[in-house]
Amino acid sequence: PVAFSLTPGSAGFSPTGDQVMDTMKIGLTYGPRDSVTAWKLEILDVDLLAQKTFRGDGSSLPRTVSWNGKNDAGVLSQEGKYTARLSVEYGSAFKPGTTMSTPFVLDITPPTGSVTLSEPLFSPIEASPSITLSVSASSRLAKIVSWKMEIYDPENHFFRGFDSKWPAH
Repeated sequence: PVAFSLTPGSAGFSPTGDQVMDTMKIGLTYGPRDSVTAWKLEILDVDLLAQKTFRGDGSSLPRTVSWNGKNDAGVLSQEGKYTARLSVEYGSAFKPGTTMSTPFVLDITPPTGSVTLSEPLFSPIEASPSITLSVSASSRLAKIVSWKMEIYDPENHFFRGFDSKWPAH
């Protein structure tokens, strides 16, 4: 048996054009590189239908392939879970093989959320110099991993900032 693999660079990506996680990088290993005669990487939807196909011969063995979320027709694929499938041919040296990646998510819909204040007005010099901010958010597909909040005064000067990891539960 020949050891080859493919590894998504993250659990998901968001090809929105904002230059933040716009592509999914997939790491490829082929086993004995000098024996590879052809390779094919397919991005598969949940129904295992190929949305995007990359291919090459033994002279072009990229260590990573970057998918921008577009299918073979150049149209952005639908939001959802995807997997990658790598097929490698070795000529007469070894039997051909196929392997699948772990699933990853294509998500372009931002999470929704809200902030609730314990008091409608706040003044740090009044008798009650604190306020409680409650944050809630959800995402249909992707896991929320962190959050950031910035508070500005009426003249748009930065007052206070908060950020944290999203709770695991």
